[in-house]
Amino acid sequence: MRWTECCETLQGMSLPLVGVRQIKLPVTDLARSARWYSDLFDLELAAEFTEDAAVRGVVLADHAAGFVIGLREREHCASTPVLDGFDVCAFEVSTIGQMSTVADRCDELGIAHSDIQDRGEFGVAMDVPDPDGTVMRFVAGSHTGPAGTFFGLEFGAGPPTFYDQTSLTRRPRVVDEALPSGAGRRACGRAPGRAGPRGPTRLRTSAARTADG
Repeated sequence: MRWTECCETLQGMSLPLVGVRQIKLPVTDLARSARWYSDLFDLELAAEFTEDAAVRGVVLADHAAGFVIGLREREHCASTPVLDGFDVCAFEVSTIGQMSTVADRCDELGIAHSDIQDRGEFGVAMDVPDPDGTVMRFVAGSHTGPAGTFFGLEFGAGPPTFYDQTSLTRRPRVVDEALPSGAGRRACGRAPGRAGPRGPTRLRTSAARTADG
C-alpha cells in the first residue's frame, strides 16, 4: 500500500467509543481520598484491591450514570506521580446556571474551591482541588469552536490572544512511494487533530516522523 492510500484510509476511521469509562488517580491517603470523592460526587464503593494484606486501590461508582473513579495509593503506582495543581479532567455541568449547585455542595461539605470563572463564549469553570491538590475542574458551556474549526490561545504578559494555525506541528509531507510490507499502519499512524480553516490539522507520531524524515 502506498503512503497516500494508507493515510486516506486511516483518516476515515474512528474508534467505536461510547464514553470515558474510568478516571484513575494517585492519592497519598487512600481512605481519606475515598471519603472525599464519595462525598463530593455521591459515589459508592464498588470494589477494592488488596496487595500484601493491605488495600492499595478502590473503585468508586455512580452506577446510574455509568461513571467511575479509581484511586490508588501513590507509593504503589508506577513512577509515584504527583499531580498537585494539575487539572487532570473536567466534569461538564448541564447548564451555566447549575455551576452554583456544585459550589454550594462544596461549601456544605467544607471543600475548598475556586470562584466560578467567566470564560466568555467558552462558558464558565470552577476548580476543586482534592486532598492531594489534584484539581477537579467543573465546566459548563461550549468547550471548543464548531466541528471543523481550530483555535490556539497564547498567554503572555497581556491579555490572551487567539490564532488559527497550529504551532505544535505542520502537516506532514506526503511521500509518494511504496512502503515495506507491514509498515503502512506504523508509518501512517498519527493522532487526529482539530480541523482548521485550511483543512484538518494532523499531528504526527514519532513513527510517522521517522518514516518521512
